[in-house]
Amino acid sequence: MDFYQDDGHLFAKIFHNFDLPKFAKEGSFTTSDSLQHLPFQAFAHPSSRSFPVQDRANTFISASYAYAQPEDGIAKEAIPMIEKMATLYAIQDAVAAIKKHIQGRFEKDGSQKNASGEIAGTWEIPFGANRSLSIKGADALNKAAGYFLLNFTSLPFEDRTKTAQAISDAAQEINLELPSDFAKFSGKTASFRDQFKLEIALRSRFALDSCKKQALLSLGDASLATPEDMMKVAGSVAEFDQEFELARFYGETLTDPHRAVFNLSPQEINQKNAVIEISRVAYPYGQWTGDARTSFREGVEAALGKEKAALLFTDDAPVQSKFAELTQEEQLLVNRYIS
Repeated sequence: MDFYQDDGHLFAKIFHNFDLPKFAKEGSFTTSDSLQHLPFQAFAHPSSRSFPVQDRANTFISASYAYAQPEDGIAKEAIPMIEKMATLYAIQDAVAAIKKHIQGRFEKDGSQKNASGEIAGTWEIPFGANRSLSIKGADALNKAAGYFLLNFTSLPFEDRTKTAQAISDAAQEINLELPSDFAKFSGKTASFRDQFKLEIALRSRFALDSCKKQALLSLGDASLATPEDMMKVAGSVAEFDQEFELARFYGETLTDPHRAVFNLSPQEINQKNAVIEISRVAYPYGQWTGDARTSFREGVEAALGKEKAALLFTDDAPVQSKFAELTQEEQLLVNRYIS
């Protein structure tokens, strides 16, 4: 499994307490569908078209995923090519650092296994103001996670956060994979404002009082710059939900406050941060998706013609590697029309 096949679980475990190098944070990550249009040589494991190595950022992430899966046959086979490409891109020191970090995690995990081979550990997980769950072992922790997801609405907002954070921290200690929603409940993911505003709009139907409706709608423009800001906004949404008894709609027409605000997985965050670079001009995600998608495509078509432009897109999304194959003159022409 590489980054594009992951739903965020392995990403969170690999990079826990590890700061991504700048070139990886600012790298251009495509979509899973767009990967299918890359040439075979763009992958460290061509036959499975996995572990892409078409640039520095993807090579670093592929190395991280390969090192994190030492028992996976495809990952093992991909490592030599990944390391070769890392040397070519001059990022071998960064790759060595993540390898050391991951190996340290595996050694810790191994030391926590009991005589029967099960991952051991004992935790007291708070579940409400005056209650805690005594958890022993990975299986029990996994069951506690499932119990939480089924019963979180019985807890006040702040207690939900504390319980989710405690379960997430315990799981990270033993490298246990939890549902991706736990990152959202514990405030460890990001927010896509348009998606959050949709949640606010859906709730506004329940506020018959104009003042309360306006107060709710104003949350759509509240600061989401930091995890603290986001948690404060989520708390305000939770107060509204409690007042109007909206928990009964969770999972149907509404999303609970945590998932509404912390609505992006690690993989989705990278997609939102993706850019398409054409002759050193960077076009961020917002300039070729949503309402801007049509004008971006029409600009490319005007510059190159519809037939050639069609080769540069997959599912109406631009493919970075295809734009990179254009001549310098073609790229400059595209920039002229898009701008």
